[in-house]
Amino acid sequence: MKQRAAALASGTVLTFSTTGLYAAQNDFLARGMKIISSGLVAFGAVWTIWGIVGLASGLNDHNGQDIKQGVLRAIGGVLISVAALWLTSIDFNFG
Repeated sequence: MKQRAAALASGTVLTFSTTGLYAAQNDFLARGMKIISSGLVAFGAVWTIWGIVGLASGLNDHNGQDIKQGVLRAIGGVLISVAALWLTSIDFNFG
């Protein structure tokens, strides 16, 4: 008991636990951003596929407005996926 009280009084245990807590928070942020990024990549892929389907439908009907919307939607989906992948490159180490 006396050793534990001495360790608490010296502050070494508190410093170590604070560092561990800080590392856990950084890990939490990194894991959260990885999950968000994965969801955004999946959404971007679905949006790209939907744009390609719209483009094909517009080409089949010879409808210029649908062709334009399909191309822009596909490009938007690719941009969403690229931005989501870029999020994983951000370093959340604040220390």
